[in-house]
Amino acid sequence: MRINKQNFINLILKKGEKPVIDGNGDDLMKSYTVTGSSESAKLKEFNTIYMKSAIIQDSLGKIYQANPNDTNLLQTLQVKRLKAMQDMNDAFVKLINENLASLVSLAATDFLNPDENLALFTKVEEALAKTMPNSDYYQKFHEKMEKLKQLAIGSLAPELTLPGRDGKMIALSSLRGNIVLVDFWASWCLPCRKSFPWMNQLRSKFNENDLAIIAVNV
Repeated sequence: MRINKQNFINLILKKGEKPVIDGNGDDLMKSYTVTGSSESAKLKEFNTIYMKSAIIQDSLGKIYQANPNDTNLLQTLQVKRLKAMQDMNDAFVKLINENLASLVSLAATDFLNPDENLALFTKVEEALAKTMPNSDYYQKFHEKMEKLKQLAIGSLAPELTLPGRDGKMIALSSLRGNIVLVDFWASWCLPCRKSFPWMNQLRSKFNENDLAIIAVNV
């Protein structure tokens, strides 16, 4: 529903729904309410959660811009920024748990760390598989989940085969049973170069056969 390019709202409608929108046409997004459409009401809740965090982040950013050299203030603002982000994440987790099969929950997953919320993402995937298995939204999320599960903590690492210093090909699977550190680095990356001495120190603490370091220049 659009009044102009800056003043609009989105709705998620099911067949046969006749939503009722009430709000101030001068600022529709902040003022509207919706009844008669369950998904649109959930989307309103999603937008409220996001906008609350965005307003706080914007306010903190303006305070920092006015005081860029105040290190004590910067630390305080950083704590408040992280608190706002955590509050948003907690609200999205609650929204998702209460509406696993909702497209709104699918949108909320984009704001969460998949490594920390893989079990929750899996619940959403399973719920959507039952309610909309042929939907493009579900299919794309399912593809995303397949990739996430391959790299999830505790899962078997995907195969990786690269040439060693002697030119011979080394498969990651051939090092199974050892501790393996795979480091992706680039010559232009200063933090990457700074990590080399640390990796040498780490290497010296382990037996040659216990630790393998694979450095991949990207």
